[in-house]
Amino acid sequence: MYKPTAGPWMLGDVNDISPDDQVSEWRVAILADTGEVAAAYNPVYEQAQADARLITAAPELLAACKAVLAVADGDPHLRRRLQGGLEQQLRDAVAKARGNEV
Repeated sequence: MYKPTAGPWMLGDVNDISPDDQVSEWRVAILADTGEVAAAYNPVYEQAQADARLITAAPELLAACKAVLAVADGDPHLRRRLQGGLEQQLRDAVAKARGNEV
């Protein structure tokens, strides 16, 4: 299985596209050092931008989740503070990012 493209990711070009002269959509490129890794499409410019910002944050969010879980695995006090489903939410998010069914 392939690993995700390493971050950081950043916002790239914004283009107004009109496939087949239909409804216009905004395309926001998401870039890494190796080139484009994804794009967000939406007819609403602000929504395309918001989606693209969330996608660009993915590598850092994954790293933060993994870091918290690594500390929690060795710190019973922190593990108790993650009760109430938060620890499982973090584990599920990491599993999803790795391509595992949650």
